[in-house]
Amino acid sequence: MSQERIVLRNDRPTVLVRREDVRFQNKSLADLDEPYSFVEIAGIVRRRAWILIGCVALGLLLALGASLLMTPKYESVAVIEINKENSDALGMDNSTAALSDSADPLDHTITMETHAEALQSDTLALQVIDQLHLDARPEFEWKPSIFNSAEESAEVGLPLEKAPHHREKVLKVFHKNLKVKPISGTRMIEVHYLSPDRQVAANVVNTMADDYIDQYFLTRYTATSQASSWLAKQLADLKTQVRSAQQKLVDYQKQNGILGTEGPSNIVMTRLEDLNKQLTDAQGERITRQVINELVKSGNAELISGLAGNTLNVNSGTVNSLSLLQTLRSQEAELKVQYAQAAAKFGPEYPTLVEMTHQMDALSAAIQDEIHKIAMRAENDFRTSSDTEQLLKVALEKQKADANALNDKGIQYNILKREADSSSDLYDELLGKLKSAGILSGLRSTKLAVIDAGRPGADTVHPNFLLNHGIGLVAGMLLGVALAFVAESGDDAVRNPDKVEALTMLPQLGVIPDFRFNSLDRASNGKRDSSMKWTRQMLRTKFKESTPLAIASPNSSVAEAYRQLRSSITLSDENIPKVFLVTSPSSQEGKTTTAINLAVVLAQQGERVLLVDADMRRPSIEPSLKIGSSSGLSSMLSSKDGNASSITKYCNQPGLFVLGAGPKPHNPAELLASKYMTELIEKWRSQFDVVVMDTPPVLSVTDTVILSSKVDAVLLVARSEATTKQSLLRTRDVLFRANGKIAGFLVNAVDLSSWEYHQYYG
Repeated sequence: MSQERIVLRNDRPTVLVRREDVRFQNKSLADLDEPYSFVEIAGIVRRRAWILIGCVALGLLLALGASLLMTPKYESVAVIEINKENSDALGMDNSTAALSDSADPLDHTITMETHAEALQSDTLALQVIDQLHLDARPEFEWKPSIFNSAEESAEVGLPLEKAPHHREKVLKVFHKNLKVKPISGTRMIEVHYLSPDRQVAANVVNTMADDYIDQYFLTRYTATSQASSWLAKQLADLKTQVRSAQQKLVDYQKQNGILGTEGPSNIVMTRLEDLNKQLTDAQGERITRQVINELVKSGNAELISGLAGNTLNVNSGTVNSLSLLQTLRSQEAELKVQYAQAAAKFGPEYPTLVEMTHQMDALSAAIQDEIHKIAMRAENDFRTSSDTEQLLKVALEKQKADANALNDKGIQYNILKREADSSSDLYDELLGKLKSAGILSGLRSTKLAVIDAGRPGADTVHPNFLLNHGIGLVAGMLLGVALAFVAESGDDAVRNPDKVEALTMLPQLGVIPDFRFNSLDRASNGKRDSSMKWTRQMLRTKFKESTPLAIASPNSSVAEAYRQLRSSITLSDENIPKVFLVTSPSSQEGKTTTAINLAVVLAQQGERVLLVDADMRRPSIEPSLKIGSSSGLSSMLSSKDGNASSITKYCNQPGLFVLGAGPKPHNPAELLASKYMTELIEKWRSQFDVVVMDTPPVLSVTDTVILSSKVDAVLLVARSEATTKQSLLRTRDVLFRANGKIAGFLVNAVDLSSWEYHQYYG
């Protein structure tokens, strides 16, 4: 990159681009599309304001026309209250669950929406239309269509129920004018209707409310009557079932010996409990008598006599024997005491003592005799108790077997009893409901009520001029914005320098304001520069003044922009290029004006500048500067005479020299491609500090392409809102193929009030 050079655009470095430095590939413009910023959107809307204004005006006019063509209509409103569901004596609330109310907000919402949809049903609408004869009104007028004339013509004069096409048309018109809206947070529904006749509107909403209430009552009444008829038929069958179930229960009791009302286990279980209790008592008695028997067998008179205090489990004979034994033992003990006292006083041979001895022997014999009797009775009692216990055990086991058998039978008994009881309960319940149904079917439901009847409206509510114009305004604005973006997307003109730089990958050298449609800027003192008076008519055609703008109005924004262009080129770490070529993709894009003013601002810097008009097909520098010369570049190339007399010194700017195009040759491209043209350029390098060449458009002729390889740098000029991006890309590629060294591009004729201009400068 020996020829690569860094230059500055404002404060950013820029590279002289050659074809071998960057591999360019033509990209689709859609590939570089980015989301629009707010500023860009505002700029698009401002640029395409005429589209937006036109669409808004069209929308307002259409809204006005539509409003004037609409038939004025009155509105009437009726309010219906939906009360909570009354208690259903039949207990069949589920049958009307769709219309029932509930504490659940969701159920309440569903209920209100259900009523609203029911009010908009075709059945109710046809009923109202028939009652009020609405199909005969002008707004319901119907004519057979040309597409199905045979079938529809046959319906003329027929009632609606026999004319489906006519009925569909009438219903469509009716529903279009009808609006049913639940009132949020309440149990009320508003019914709106529009009609050209205010009285008809009121009649429709009132008739609809009354018919819906009657329809709702009739539906519930019919349902209740049907339920009553069904219950009456079911009760007859149920009565037979109850009677059959009870008869089966009685027959089963008789067959299995089940007595009483408490079931099959009442008698058997009572007897089983008694036997079990008797067996327990017998076992206790047997154990007691066994103990007594063992004590008596021991023969211990003292232990036996101790049983006298426990006579609970002994018979009466034993009790008497025990009492006698205790008495004998008391007498024996007393006699032994007397004997001991007498023996101590008298001798053993004393007759009284002998008598006492005989008495004691008699008492002892009597005691042994009683003990023997007691032992026999105790053994008999023990045997009796054991026999009784065994008999009770046998009876208990037999009773258990009987109880188990009855329990098996009790299962079937309980089944039959439950069946009989449930049938009886169901019969009683349905019988009660049937009696209540007769009363309920004759009562009118008060769930629905008309709170506010419809009244004829005082003023028309349709069409709504304010609403229609608002819709027209919004629609026009949306359409205008959409069309503006469509037009913008189809407009390929150069506007935003930064986007052009990203598209072409060429350095951006500056932005030149459009001096044709903007007054020459304010001077530094805040007053307008009056040194040059441009008229709009003069500047719209072509730049024809003899004095360049950089000289005529040095304090203008345009002159300052050219000085910034000069700075972008000259502020470099190396020497600036000697020979510049100024060109553009197409004609009328400002390349000549740019070349003239660039040469002027370079000369104002103290440089010796040669301005060459290399456009020998349509010369414009000499006419623009009002310089007359009989010779020029074409003369020099034709005669191969590099006489300096053809170069004119421009009197209005020291250091600026001008070489005109000269007489129009027949072969300008061949002259520019000649070897002598190369020699002239080299000669000019030694004579001048800078050479600025104005050339024809690149895409029109090949002259510029030939010169692009002979100069040091090419400056592309693009005109804002005129040069297309595609032409700029094609120009770049053509110059690269010719080995041209492009210094960059500048955007010319930018509107000072445009958002692109302000965005570029922040």
